[in-house]
Amino acid sequence: MAPTKVFTSSRVYFPDEGPSPGTIEVDLSTGKITKIQRIKAQKGDSNYEADAEWVDVGDKAIIPGLIDAHVHLNEPGRTDWEGFRTGTQAAASGGCTTVVEMPLNSLPPTTTVANLNTKLNSAKGQCWTDVGYWGGVIPGNSADLQPLVAAGVKGFKCFLIESGVESSMAPPESFETDAIKLVVKLLQKYPLLRCHIVHLSAHSAIPVIRHARKELKLPLTVETCFHYLTLTSNEIPKGQPQFKCCPPVRGAENQEKIWEALLDGTIDMVVSDHSPCVAELKKLETGDFMEAWGGISTLGLGISLLSTAARKRGIPFERVLTWCSSNTALHAGLADRKGGLAVGKDADLAVWDSEVEFTSSNNSDRDDREHDEHQYIDNRSRSGRTSPMAGPSSASPSSNGFPDEKRALSPEARASTITGEPPSYHRSIIPREDVTYTFTRISPSAMVLKSEVTGECIYHISHAVDLWNPFVWITTIRRGQEDGEVVAEFEMGLARRRARLALRGQDDMLVNVVKKAALWGSLNFQFRKKRPLTWTMQKNSTIECHLVSPHTSLAVFAPTIFATNSDSTGSLTVTPGGHNREVFDHIITSLLLVERLRQLPDKEAMKNRRTNDALGASWGRLFSWEVDLNTLSLS
Repeated sequence: MAPTKVFTSSRVYFPDEGPSPGTIEVDLSTGKITKIQRIKAQKGDSNYEADAEWVDVGDKAIIPGLIDAHVHLNEPGRTDWEGFRTGTQAAASGGCTTVVEMPLNSLPPTTTVANLNTKLNSAKGQCWTDVGYWGGVIPGNSADLQPLVAAGVKGFKCFLIESGVESSMAPPESFETDAIKLVVKLLQKYPLLRCHIVHLSAHSAIPVIRHARKELKLPLTVETCFHYLTLTSNEIPKGQPQFKCCPPVRGAENQEKIWEALLDGTIDMVVSDHSPCVAELKKLETGDFMEAWGGISTLGLGISLLSTAARKRGIPFERVLTWCSSNTALHAGLADRKGGLAVGKDADLAVWDSEVEFTSSNNSDRDDREHDEHQYIDNRSRSGRTSPMAGPSSASPSSNGFPDEKRALSPEARASTITGEPPSYHRSIIPREDVTYTFTRISPSAMVLKSEVTGECIYHISHAVDLWNPFVWITTIRRGQEDGEVVAEFEMGLARRRARLALRGQDDMLVNVVKKAALWGSLNFQFRKKRPLTWTMQKNSTIECHLVSPHTSLAVFAPTIFATNSDSTGSLTVTPGGHNREVFDHIITSLLLVERLRQLPDKEAMKNRRTNDALGASWGRLFSWEVDLNTLSLS
């Protein structure tokens, strides 16, 4: 007879049920559940092998192992951030018996079968839980997707735009909502393709999702994360970058809407989006939120966090298990083997002690349940603690799902020099510290911004229209009433929205317009020909801009408007608004470049100019304004 192990408790959580007595027999040779009784049996029961090993947990609950379908393990390539050994140990400590690893944070990423095999070899002998893999869709790997499916990857993550990671980015709700609208639009064209929305944080997208699922009947699933359900932005203390993530933690009203969507089934599941990094990148010593890596580590704490919040709302624990186990199993294609306690399924079990209270902290030993004054998640006690019980460990690609995560530029103080001719238009950039970049044309319609030191090309410019990148189109260029004055009218577009801008002034000018500057925002630049601009985000929360340009005006809305004129070398220091709950909802948004309009052709020639000639890019929420170099006004 195969060796067996028997688990018994007065409180077992069977699928879609509250706690009831139960006894579970496991075949240790296969790791499968072979028998279930709805009673709390005792050792020596004749229904079980005499030599079976018994585990009686008393009144503690036996629950199905959790399945976290959104975890960044980063190995190989960034094992010091998190690897298979440490990540799966963290998962097991929190009752999570299966993790599905995201594809694009490791080096190499999971974008080819060869890369997947490299990752599998790295995982051998290290995993304390089952591990599955999502695949990544990137430009140029379309031929690798079917082989990846054949190798065991059952889902893919792809970005809607070029992903370039900007560590200080805190996208507003509108970014999430617009992106989800695009997914819904595309899904209507391809309704047989199941799509999944990762780490939903913005309540403004919920009506779009409800419409897609209820009225349009589209196969769309949605996840949110533990931190969006248990933290609010106004609770986050200053100088605590361990709370930084992307999308950001938002306000209390937003959180209530996320909970409502979870309870009514609009949101299907809760995951961790576990994305740790080395301590120096998290900037814990300096508390520099701006420069810290954006990622929260909740893999071992998720069930305790969520159950605490659910209990306060009167939500039964079995619903928490549905969100974190059965629904995530279904999402990852594992429902035939995992996500519930049933005969024939994997014996992925955990013990849940609902009476334990503890406070999570930086220095606490999770086994000793100690705490100190250094907060890790927050300073509130957490109820409930899990311990893994059974289930074979493997590092197999046979259990997998959807990817996430952007390729990171190292977060450094943003002080850079850009040389060369600027392109006709480009997307936003955040260059690295103390690195010189040069614009290099690689084709008639494309350019790159190349680092002269590392040779890295950090972004690509193409004339192909992308609905999810904002552009500025010239609509009118005319001579002004004053001698030498030029008026340029632009139309800015993000998706189907438009905002009109009129810019007037002398031909030699650089105008930088920034909306709702926030400490955690990210600056985007364009540079006029032979007119350098450098800037630094200071540790005292000021943005310092240095201009070397005669007759230059710089206007910044931050949120108060400042303007300065200089005949030689000018400088402008802007102090953004203080820390507040909206600081995460806004990015420093807009910049426009008008270069040497004196050299433009005469009025008749201007009429023939293509209306889609782009001069600049603008990020963020669109608005209308008029900028005059002498009298500045916004509307």
